[in-house]
Parts: sequence; C-alpha cells; structure tokens
Amino acid sequence: MSSLIASLGTTAGLALGKRVLLSLLAVGVLGSGVGVGTFATFSATTTNPSNTFTAGTLQMTNSSGCTSAVSGTNDCTAISFSTPAAGISPGSVYTGSVTIANTGTLAGTYTLTLNNVASAAGTCGTGSCEALTSTTGGYPLQITILDSKGAAAAGQRCIFGQGAGSSAADGACATLSAGGDGDAAYRLTAANTALASGRALLGDSAASQWPAAESHTYTIKVLFPNSAGNTYQGANASFDLVWAAAQ
Repeated sequence: MSSLIASLGTTAGLALGKRVLLSLLAVGVLGSGVGVGTFATFSATTTNPSNTFTAGTLQMTNSSGCTSAVSGTNDCTAISFSTPAAGISPGSVYTGSVTIANTGTLAGTYTLTLNNVASAAGTCGTGSCEALTSTTGGYPLQITILDSKGAAAAGQRCIFGQGAGSSAADGACATLSAGGDGDAAYRLTAANTALASGRALLGDSAASQWPAAESHTYTIKVLFPNSAGNTYQGANASFDLVWAAAQ
C-alpha cells in the first residue's frame, strides 16, 4: 500500500490513480442503478368509458287513428257508435269502444276528461224544443264508460256510470237498457262535473301508472231515454273524450 501511495507522485502513478478512480466511479454508478431498481412500484388502471344517457318517451296510441307524445295533442277520429243515418230514437242504446295504449318507454298516469259538450235544439214543431243535453225536458242523453280490463281482482272497472256516478269503482257500470229511462245521475251534460273534472284511469294492477306497453279498451254506451218526448225531435249533441298522459 505504501508503494502505491509513493508511486502516485510519479507520472505513471498519476495515470494509475486516474484508472483506479474511474473504476471506482463506474462501480458506484452501477451500484446506484441496482439500488433504484429494487424500489420499483406496481400500478393498475381501470376505465368506465362512454357513460351515456338517453331520454325515454311517453307516447299514447288511440285506436281511433292517432298517436301523440305527451308534450302535444293529436285529434283522432270520432268513435264509431253505429248510429243510424236517419238519427237516433228514444229508447235506444248506442255503443262504441276505443283502445288506449302506452306505446312509449316510460310509465305514465292516464286520465279521461269530458270536454266541449255542445247541443242544439231541433225543429220539433212546438214552442219549447229541447237540446239533447238539456235537462229542462227531463230526458237528456245518458252515458256510461267501462274499462273492460280494469283492476286485476275485479276484471273490469266502471269509469263513469256506477252508483251516484261521482267516482270510478271496480265492477260493471249500471245497465242502460234499451226501452228504459236509465238514471239521471249519468246525464251527458256540461253540468255533470264528475266527468268534466277528469277521471284517473288506473292500470292493470290498480296502480296509478301504466307501464310501457299497457293498453285498455273502454266501452262507451249512450242512451236516449225512452220517455224523451216530441220536444227532442231534430236535436243534436256532440262531446269530446280527452285522454291524457303525464309522467
């Protein structure tokens, strides 16, 4: 060792010293590299890509020839009651039906409202002709509306035309018999607020909403009371049934 130190004072010794120093530096660099490698960390990554939202639809189909989105209205054709071309006559019952379906993707709450009841007296040949929805003569038209599908337990539900007619109820509607006078509670008049204020239409399971693809067929019966006298001759009447859905 002493000879190595002594030789460092010569030119050859300086060269040797440089080589020794470089070798030690190289070993140090290699050692530092090995040290870093021993401290490497693991990692993991997951991704939830393309998170997408699509609005559903609330759409109603009416078997009288129209489809409407909930945000708009669509006038369909009149329900066919097979009334004779010569006109209706006292003591007769006229029946029509319409199917309402939820053809959208969302559940909806459905209601029925009687609107725009209009009537005019005819030329009856007397001084007190009556309109078909006028109560003055005592025998205006009468109406019942039955959901033939109704709540599951009952199999059918009377929307209007049971008891006092003030609320919908499970079971059949009152019978409007041909040749009879029916019941004054079911008069088809603008003053009959039971229908004019709107009726909730329950779903199959008596739930407040109809799921997508649910449909109901409603049977509407109209009676011209048998006791309607000559004052009703030539009179006419019209009304709208408005079916509405809300989400």
